[in-house]
Amino acid sequence: MAEQWIASHREDFHKGKQLVFAIIHKIEKYLIGSIGVANIQERHGTAELGYWIGKPYWGNGYCTEAGITVFSYLFNVLNFNRVYATHLSRNPA
Repeated sequence: MAEQWIASHREDFHKGKQLVFAIIHKIEKYLIGSIGVANIQERHGTAELGYWIGKPYWGNGYCTEAGITVFSYLFNVLNFNRVYATHLSRNPA
């Protein structure tokens, strides 16, 4: 299911509408989450950040590490001006 979900983003990636990256376990190399941006406004250099991490991997810094890497790419390579995010009220973190 995860592979199908990731593959479903290919078209929007090529159109410049969103970037979605897999977050994989460093040692075991299996999928533990995803991080990316959508609602990309190239003219303004903005996008909305979104991510998910499997519950067994919460609190281990995986998303923080992925976020730092994605932000570096967005701001230093793609020259974004702003990335914003909202949160789910049911997520206590």
